[in-house]
Amino acid sequence: MAVSQAPLGQLLPSADLLLYVGPTSSWWEARLHGVPVLKYRTDLMDMDAGASVEGMQVPSCAHETLRTSIEGLLRQPSVRRRSDDRLVEHMFGRVNELAWATFVKLT
Repeated sequence: MAVSQAPLGQLLPSADLLLYVGPTSSWWEARLHGVPVLKYRTDLMDMDAGASVEGMQVPSCAHETLRTSIEGLLRQPSVRRRSDDRLVEHMFGRVNELAWATFVKLT
């Protein structure tokens, strides 16, 4: 494991797995890049409603099952596929600050 300040999109091509604690949308980006995703369930209330979108179930684990869940996912044959770069850019690309500022002023 390594700590990095690089954007997630630059790190995902070399990632073997994304382990996350919700709520976050990082798992969507990882999934679109073909990276296996595992959600860590805490003892707190689960606010990560997006983790059960139809057709995109995300496996989850808790403290007791963390090691076996990670090992299980890493042992599975790679299902990594080339990401749809246009879709990834559309969903996770840079924010058009001028358009956003204009939108905020109008609402």
